[in-house]
Amino acid sequence: MNLIIMRHGEAEPYETNDRNRHLTRFGKTQSEYAGRRLAEYLQNDLIKPEIDHLIVSPYLRTQQTYEAVSKKIMVKSKIDTDLITPEANIEHAADYIHAMATGSSAPKNLMLISHMPFVSLLADKICFGFNAKIFTPADILIVDYNVKGQQGKQLALIQSIN
Repeated sequence: MNLIIMRHGEAEPYETNDRNRHLTRFGKTQSEYAGRRLAEYLQNDLIKPEIDHLIVSPYLRTQQTYEAVSKKIMVKSKIDTDLITPEANIEHAADYIHAMATGSSAPKNLMLISHMPFVSLLADKICFGFNAKIFTPADILIVDYNVKGQQGKQLALIQSIN
């Protein structure tokens, strides 16, 4: 299974109500560019690229990133959850991902759109040798996830425009 971990695009400066921060105009451009690059990576000559399940934080900036990405890639199922917000528990999220990967309708492509530091910590846990790299806005890590080891190896790191 491809596990695709993405950080949202550039957002407005931090404010008291962190959940309602919008993407900047540049953040929307970054997200669309990242979606296009991901579509190119997943492209098969016969099939339009698609994501079986996309897990997204309910925060506004991740929802806006999802909207930009979904213009370029078909998303079969979108799941909004607090399991992947900035301060969410990495272990709970990893267990959730593993349950989806081993379920009766295991996806070929499972994607999540979340935040720093969550994406970096999750990648460090799930991707062997990732070594806590920092995701810049709209970066995408693609991992070949192995259900037996509950870990995988990096297939690609798609960096957005900065």
